[in-house]
This record gives sequence, C-alpha cells and structure tokens, in this order.
Amino acid sequence: MAYLKDFMLPPTGEQIDAARLVAWTVQPGESFAQGQTLLEIETDKSVIEIPAEEDGTMIEHLVKVDGTLNADTAVARIEVAGQAPEEAAAGAAPSAQPAPAAEARAATPSGKDMGLDLDAGAGMAAAATKGGARPQGRTAATPSARRLARESGVLLETLTGTGPGGRITQGDVAAALGTRESLASGAAASAAAASAAATPGVVTPESARRAARGPEAYSVHTALGELFLGRWVPAAPRDAATVVLIHGLFGDMDTWAGTINALTRAGLRVLAMDLPCHGKSTADAAAMDEVVEAVAEAVSRETSGPLALVGHSFGAAVAARLAGKLGMRLHALALIAPMGLGTEIQQAFLDGMIHAAATEALERELRKLTEAGVGLSAAYLRDLGDRLQSRKPALIGLCSALSSHGVQQIDTTAELRGLNCRTMIVHGRRDAIIPWRHALNAPPRAALHLLPGVGHMPQWEAASLTADLVLDLVVR
Repeated sequence: MAYLKDFMLPPTGEQIDAARLVAWTVQPGESFAQGQTLLEIETDKSVIEIPAEEDGTMIEHLVKVDGTLNADTAVARIEVAGQAPEEAAAGAAPSAQPAPAAEARAATPSGKDMGLDLDAGAGMAAAATKGGARPQGRTAATPSARRLARESGVLLETLTGTGPGGRITQGDVAAALGTRESLASGAAASAAAASAAATPGVVTPESARRAARGPEAYSVHTALGELFLGRWVPAAPRDAATVVLIHGLFGDMDTWAGTINALTRAGLRVLAMDLPCHGKSTADAAAMDEVVEAVAEAVSRETSGPLALVGHSFGAAVAARLAGKLGMRLHALALIAPMGLGTEIQQAFLDGMIHAAATEALERELRKLTEAGVGLSAAYLRDLGDRLQSRKPALIGLCSALSSHGVQQIDTTAELRGLNCRTMIVHGRRDAIIPWRHALNAPPRAALHLLPGVGHMPQWEAASLTADLVLDLVVR
C-alpha cells in the first residue's frame, strides 16, 4: 500500500528564510532511498543537500530550479509505502465522510494522469531493492557510485554495472576513471558526504571541505598583507584549467557558493579568495592596481598550469587586469556584470553600502542587486554590516579610487582588446548598478550573454545558466 504526500524541507540546522533551489537530483518517475539526496538549495552562506527521509518515488516537483523557498514550502509531491497518517489514525472505523487523506488523493492528479505508471514504478523500486532488474528510465547504481560519478563527471548511463542485478558500483565508476586512486579518493568523499547527509544534509563550508577534499581554507602573505583563500579539489578532477573566482565590492568568496558547488561537481578545481578590504583578508588597498598585484601574487603562488578567471563587477575588472599578466597560462576569462567597460555606476549603492548604519538600510541597498530583491536572513545582514563597518575607512578609500560622483574611474577595454583567450561576458539586462549596455563595449571576439529579467547578480538569479556558461567556456 502506498500514498501521496507533500515533501517539506526537514530541519537543516540553519534558518531558511528565502533559499534558492539549486538542483533536483531525483526526477519525476524515479525512485529514491532513505538518505539519498533529492535536491540542493542555497542559503545565505552555504549549499545544502536535502536527503530523503524514507524510501519512495518522486511524483512531481513543486518548486523549479532557481525558485525560492522557505522552511514551510512544499517542494515536491512523493509517493511512499505505508498508510497515510490520517488513515492510520482513523483505523478501520467506518465513517460516512471520506478520510482527509482520501480527499487529498482524489484532488491530486494520479500518476497515470501525469503520464506515470505508479504501480509499475513501485514494483520496479521493490525489484531494485531486492537486486532485481534496473528500473526503466533510471540507471541502477549505489549511492556512493552516484556521488563519485557526479563529482567526477562520469555518465552512469555509459557504464555496465557489476553489482547485483547489474547495479553500478563505486568500483565501476572508478574503473571508468582509469585508476584505483580515484576509488580511494571517491570513497573518502563519499564517506564525508554520507556523514553530512546523516545530520541531515547540511553542506557548510566545513562539510564541503570534507566532501570535495576541500576547500582548504588558509591565508597567504602578499605585499599588501594577508589574503584569505579557499581551494576546492574534486575527488577525481578533470584535466582542465583551474577556475579562479574573484568577487565584487562588499562581497567575499561565499557569494560564489552555488557556482563553486556546480564547478566542483563537474570535476573542476576552484580557487577563491576574499579581496583586500573584504571578508577575512586583513590586507587593505587604496587603489585598483594594488588589488590586482595582491591577487596576482596569491594566484601565482597557489596555482600551477592553465587558469580560467571568473570575476564579478569590481572583481571582473580585477580579472581583466590580471589576465594581461598571466600570458600563456590564461585559458579563459569570464566577466559577470563587469566594471571597467563604461562610464556610469550607481553611486548611491556604493555610498549606501559603506554608510549603512542599520540592517534596514543595508537590506534596502542589497535589494538593488537583483531584480526580484535579495532574501537574506537577519543574522547574515548583521554579520555583513559588522564587517563593512570594521573596514569602513579602507572601503571608502578604495571606492573613491573606483568611482567619483557616479563615474567609473577605471577602464579595462584596452586590456581586453589585447587578449587572445576565450572571453565571455554575462550581464543581466535589469542591472541597477552597472548598465548592461556597457557589455557592448567589449572586443568583438568576446561572447556576450545578456540575460533578460536578471539584475546585477546573474550567479544568484540565473545560477544554473551562469554556471553552465562558465563550464562550457572552461572545458570545451
């Protein structure tokens, strides 16, 4: 016997006010096991894997990728074995009125209405549990094999399983990678991911470090002072360029949480940092060139081989200047809502962020970053406000060097014209901070992606698309 129920987010250990749905890992019609990751969400500071609380079958996604949700949102409709709680409470006592659960099921489209044979799906799930044939439409694999395949970029559909009933094992994935060292690394990553899922599924910076053999968080000394860095290395990294992420004004490396998750899942190495005057970096800078030199020093010391630079806003201008210093090491350059390609910038946002004395004022300014407004928790706003106030003199000096009376004081068009690498610009057409038309000043060889309905933070508002564009740029 089985019944339909709405799946709500289980307790995650942190407050969820307005999270973003990053990805669905189980599709409608697919069965899942207790503890298996169903979806991933992004909160203020981390990406969280949401596990199943019981075995079942996915019927319908109620929230789309990039949609917003909170702790009270029903995110999916699932079918699970057993008796509906309302029916169990009622027992076998006769009633003239239909049970609430029965009413709910009558009002809910049946599996056949949705193109799904639920009876067949339940039978296939049972057969898979007993080691029988593979479920049609879903490749049978152990949870550890799925995690290793996801982290290393291996397609399960291309493998032949050696486990019971043809199920793909972790060893099958490791064999496809061509080395048993991949199995050892994948086992460590899988154990860490399973440990995180058991509690239930919070991927904080600490658990993310375990799950992807990183990030290794540390400080490096530069001529300006200490820069705080994070390094992510997947269990089975691709033979591809290391991606260096450079955030914009008032941010830190945590603004890239969703992007980092997507890149490492695809097997890419990632290096991110807190810029001078930002985050946990103790270094200060009063000019653009000082920031570029500090970043160049850290990148040169902490990376080897080809590099792909990805910068946002002010960080994009830093990336453009840094690109000219890397020579043959530069594989690709992605600029997201970049400074340095035009004249105007919203001075009121810069001044408002620096001088916000209350969380209400800070929240008002942050709403300008996205078309739909940013949903951030009170705790995050307080933390950001404290950090900005502690670095206020340094930020005033840096912002004065970058903008005066709404006019940008930096120009990176010459550097971009001199580059021969793959170059891409992503800009939201509803950007309230930097006009999207500045992207039209880029060199002709740069690929332009102008996103409708998106503001100054494409990596938040169109996270999946932005990450896919970066992946295409780096691995093609």
